[in-house]
Amino acid sequence: MKNPLGRFADWINHKLTYRQLLMAGYIFLVIVYLVVTQGSVGFDTLFIIFLGFAIFIRRAKTFIIDWAPFVLLIFLYESMRGIADDLNARVHITDLIAWERGLFGGAMPSLKLQGWLHPDGLSHWFDYIFGFFYAAHFIFPLALGFVLWLKRRRYFRFFANGFIILTLAGFATYVLFPAMPPWMASEQGYLPPVTKILNTLTQASTGVHLPTVYRVVGANQIAAMPSLHAAWPWYTFLCLVFFFKKRGLWFGIVPLATWFGVVYLGEHYVIDVIAGIIYASLAFLVVFLFRKRIISKEATENATKKPKSPD
Repeated sequence: MKNPLGRFADWINHKLTYRQLLMAGYIFLVIVYLVVTQGSVGFDTLFIIFLGFAIFIRRAKTFIIDWAPFVLLIFLYESMRGIADDLNARVHITDLIAWERGLFGGAMPSLKLQGWLHPDGLSHWFDYIFGFFYAAHFIFPLALGFVLWLKRRRYFRFFANGFIILTLAGFATYVLFPAMPPWMASEQGYLPPVTKILNTLTQASTGVHLPTVYRVVGANQIAAMPSLHAAWPWYTFLCLVFFFKKRGLWFGIVPLATWFGVVYLGEHYVIDVIAGIIYASLAFLVVFLFRKRIISKEATENATKKPKSPD
């Protein structure tokens, strides 16, 4: 009688193909990478991971063709984002503060939230949760894009177009309306002390201050309006509900947590979040609702099309 290890080996040999074993090994390596890097991934890393999966399912050529415009525009946005604040010398500070105070009867939500939840200046467990949602804001839409590409390829193009429109609209606003975030306005003396909690979290986990990272990668810190951290998860949520109906509603916790987090962390004003929601909703309307009839017509034609008889 074979031991359990031998039976498991027989099951592997009969149930799993060589390609499936390689795929399992690839997934394991991806998980190890995410653990070692503490989940620190960028656009480029995600695209490489997705490409690896596409290679295993023998759709690498299709992936490159479909994703190339999407990838190039996102990389262009990332490379140009750092110079957006150099194209317009006027930085909006006091007007944003006035709008925020006007919306909340003179109160500043970032100050209120940090006074309630971060009074001692120490990092708490929920700080890391909100920090995760802040850092992962771009992972959710890209993951949905990959799922759509795998399952409903015709929808992927519409999704990608809307995401690109949203992102480029945000970049254009950064150029025309550079806006200072609350934590920086506080450093400049326009607000009472607002802690940049993300800097504390990053230093605690890596020993590196975020300003040091910004100097290396050239990120734009004068890009509060609109909040793409608020816009991208909301756009993803709208698309999930559109494609998957009620099942997509479960994703609603992500934009809610992100919106609360960016204000609490001192990264955005509430009005930045509202602007991001408006931008995402408009991008969704333009790309999806105006083309809903086309998508439905195509789906109906594909469903009623009879298979060709073999020659």
